[in-house]
Amino acid sequence: MVRGKLSRDNLGVAGVSVRRQMFGEITHTTGDVFKKVTFDGIFGLGYPDISEKDVVPPFDNMLKQELVTEPLFSVFLSSTPSQQDGGEILFGGVNSERYTGDITYTDVTKRGYWQFSMDSLQVGSKSIVTSPTEAVVDSGTTVMAGPKDEIERINKYLRATPRPRGRYRVNCTNIPNMPKAVFTIAGRQFEFEAKDYIRQVQSSDKVRCYSGFQVYDGSVWVLGQVFMRHIYTIFDRGNNRIGFAHVA
Repeated sequence: MVRGKLSRDNLGVAGVSVRRQMFGEITHTTGDVFKKVTFDGIFGLGYPDISEKDVVPPFDNMLKQELVTEPLFSVFLSSTPSQQDGGEILFGGVNSERYTGDITYTDVTKRGYWQFSMDSLQVGSKSIVTSPTEAVVDSGTTVMAGPKDEIERINKYLRATPRPRGRYRVNCTNIPNMPKAVFTIAGRQFEFEAKDYIRQVQSSDKVRCYSGFQVYDGSVWVLGQVFMRHIYTIFDRGNNRIGFAHVA
């Protein structure tokens, strides 16, 4: 349980001050929601349609206060994150040094989270998603999450073993022989090698490997950090679209 109040202050981001930003201030919490993480809060970058109490989100205030040159922001997440360089978020532009090839854009289908229509998903010889399906790209989600039936089919094909908390473990030595996962978005295929979608987690004295595909209680796919560490993502509010490109 979390309790708190609405507060207002100037918000500093990379030397820029967002004036009179309203935010939720936690005054009491139970459980371990914020005890096991290394961050102090959540910086919401969705559409204002899902804002609590009609609070204007930070990026919308940046736009209103003319603090950014373009109505978009872009996100790069490092595939080998460290405390020094875990990634980059650029407000008001796109960093051409962070991606390679062309950017593929697709329209936002529902304003709230960054939701779009995914054409298909294939893992090896298995067709998992065969018709347009709603998906959300979300840097706040660690894995790639989807409906129970589809996730179970993927992990069965990968010979992954169910573990507590919805995780699926795989044998680390099998990674080189595992199939590719291919997401098709706006007609373009984005390929992931097994080493891209298998999470290697340091646990005491050894590394354990887990599938990057986990069950989500809903019909919408959520493409989180496992996806975004290999795909440079542009969130274009001005044109209500999302851009995808391979990271450099």
